[in-house]
Amino acid sequence: MVMIEIHGANKKKAALAQEAALFTFNYLMPRLRKQVDVEIIFTDIDGACGYQAEIGEREFEIELDKGLTGDDLLTAIFHEVTHCVQDLRGTKTGWELPYYERPFEIEAYAMQEEILKKWQKEVDF
Repeated sequence: MVMIEIHGANKKKAALAQEAALFTFNYLMPRLRKQVDVEIIFTDIDGACGYQAEIGEREFEIELDKGLTGDDLLTAIFHEVTHCVQDLRGTKTGWELPYYERPFEIEAYAMQEEILKKWQKEVDF
């Protein structure tokens, strides 16, 4: 079960963000049974689309640039939720490597595109 709170977005963007985040969790962890709490905050971010942090046991915060729209918004959500799943699985390693060589970033960039294709086939939001 995933509980999501959205802050800093209008109703339409908040609904899209919630649907996209839930879609990603269901895609990557279809048998998820224990509760996961995610707070998504839309704010001004310079130099990135978003950030993700594990703030407690099974608790995450995702910051997204409030200017994101369309596929850019969706892929940012898919990317950051992938990081939440990596934390839940304990597979987010390789911090000492340059950003684009970190295995968890390579996976997140690949998953954001894979999930976008699946979303476009299955969801008419």
